[in-house]
Amino acid sequence: MTVYSDPVLLTVNPALPAGTYTIDKTQPTAGTNYASFAAVAQALECGIAGPVVFNVAGTGPYAEQFILGAIQGSSAINTITFNGNGNTIAFSSDVTGERAVIKLRDADHIIFDSLTIDATGAGTYGFGVHLINNADSNSFNKCTVLANTTSTSTNYGGMVISASETSATGTGLSLCDGNTFSNNTITGGYYGIALVGGTASFNNNNRAINNHIRDYYGYGVYTAGNRNAVIEGNDISRPTRTTTTTHYGIHGTGVQNGLKVNANRIHGSFEQLQSSTTVFYGIYFTAMDADNTTPNVVSNNLIYDIKSSGTQYGIYNSGAAAAKYYHNTVVLDAADNSETAASFGFYQTLLAVDIEVKDKKGTENFQLLLGG
Repeated sequence: MTVYSDPVLLTVNPALPAGTYTIDKTQPTAGTNYASFAAVAQALECGIAGPVVFNVAGTGPYAEQFILGAIQGSSAINTITFNGNGNTIAFSSDVTGERAVIKLRDADHIIFDSLTIDATGAGTYGFGVHLINNADSNSFNKCTVLANTTSTSTNYGGMVISASETSATGTGLSLCDGNTFSNNTITGGYYGIALVGGTASFNNNNRAINNHIRDYYGYGVYTAGNRNAVIEGNDISRPTRTTTTTHYGIHGTGVQNGLKVNANRIHGSFEQLQSSTTVFYGIYFTAMDADNTTPNVVSNNLIYDIKSSGTQYGIYNSGAAAAKYYHNTVVLDAADNSETAASFGFYQTLLAVDIEVKDKKGTENFQLLLGG
């Protein structure tokens, strides 16, 4: 005997049509407008049918967290663009596994432009941006990212790619490839930018280009577990930071190859702390072995105007093989003429092979100025 159930009407929401939409909290979610970023996230759960653009109206700030997962239909052609137009999205977290204002978890081909991302609230945690779990081909351009500028905790960071829900530097299966952070201003955090993959599975082709990284606590840029990452044209400084620890302008660790650190400016690291005896490292590589086929290249960087009273290392290589240092300039200035701490333009320690250090003339010298 056949038994039939009662008929059920199932309504399936279609994919979001290609087109231009607004985010305006003064208007209801209807037609082509969304009243919040959360409403956009809900709409994107149904996928997209073509490229979509969201223009944020001048109605911020938007006090909310924005988390996106995998979006069906997104591709290099069918991108999802958020034009921030200088508006602010702000969120402060007390949930250890959800630390970011904007989090992309397995979300691809998302573009954020000219959005202010504020993670400076009173919460225990605060990343501006966090990419994790196979988030690929995303870009943040001309954004302003604000993180805590007084805390000394690793709970705070600017722009983060990592394998951990709870750490900016957690290694493992991050698998985030082809992402770009460019032309942003990033202020505060323990880390300005963190690009972190794994020791067995690399992140590939991520880029941090032409950013202004300001007033971080420990690390301007932190890298680990990358292949062919690019850190280029960034201006890294701490003009108003009044707390400090061991300082790293650009830090590299873990297995990496093809890393390019080019044309960055690291300066003003102790503007408000000139009597500090904290150790300064401009560019620091440790246990980061590559090979001559895909070496890690540090070139055309300028390290200057440090003004601390502690030991200063312009470039420091600790057991990192196949690292090539070309055409860099280091100017190490003491806070005053009574400075007695050591200063090193280039410092090599522990066994490492295939190291090259060349100046702008191609000779095996180093452009170094030491001042009192």
